[in-house]
Amino acid sequence: MNATPKFLLEGSYYALVQCGRLLTSAVILYKTGDYATAVGLAALAHEELGRSWYLKDKRKEMVQGKPVSVEDIRDTCKNYVMKQEWGQGSVTQRVSVDSVYGKLLQNRYRADLQSNERREYDQQVNEITKRQMGRTPQDRHDERMKAFYVEPNAAGTD
Repeated sequence: MNATPKFLLEGSYYALVQCGRLLTSAVILYKTGDYATAVGLAALAHEELGRSWYLKDKRKEMVQGKPVSVEDIRDTCKNYVMKQEWGQGSVTQRVSVDSVYGKLLQNRYRADLQSNERREYDQQVNEITKRQMGRTPQDRHDERMKAFYVEPNAAGTD
């Protein structure tokens, strides 16, 4: 069965509403000291944000004439890491001034905007950011799993 533009728009909206509910609950739990569950709910909220953006994009495709099946949407949305990736809008980078990356950013900042040197620094920063963006969805999913499930660590303890 193919989805309709209305179905996809409503799905995107409801996923966004669910994202807000999960974040609200995460904040409440965090304030009460239940940090692990708060992290897990925040990660689930991020997945719902990704689902919302995915459904919105699928609606655009449908309006442009490409059919979208409900079954494909269901199958695709089972991939939790992909939903984390779809919801990723930015990257947070924490940098020590003395680190290699910190020095790279300082050099980039000091370089003339029109220079070849600046373009080289920009390229290096962009490559590092791209690698970080590639790791973040899996890292978020792993944090969610650790927040909700008790598993032995590498040493064989909890």
